[in-house]
Amino acid sequence: MNCKLAVLLVVLAAGHTGPAYCDDLTRMVQADLITLGYDPGTANGEATTKTIIAVAKFQTEHKLEPTGEITPQLAGVIQAALTQQKNPVAATQTAAAAQYYTTPEQEQAALRTRQQACLQEKAA
Repeated sequence: MNCKLAVLLVVLAAGHTGPAYCDDLTRMVQADLITLGYDPGTANGEATTKTIIAVAKFQTEHKLEPTGEITPQLAGVIQAALTQQKNPVAATQTAAAAQYYTTPEQEQAALRTRQQACLQEKAA
């Protein structure tokens, strides 16, 4: 899907018409997006339409679901992108270490796979 279309769909689906709230997490995300070259508007903590579009664009370009939603997890991903931009070697080392981290969903899938293999072995 085209990046601009995905962003537009996120904004329309959210029914966003203006500032929803003001908080420190939003302010931090806005400032970091500005540093990365996105245009979320002023880093004032207000989740404006411009901010949501910038977030959705970042998400799309980083192969995340383009929700436009500002979460602590998104802030972490943006921080990682900043780290990679500032120090590509350190970011590569962090990415290498992250390969050993599994999500609960991945752990459940691996457990089901092992259980299935065990059942097949017992049946044979």
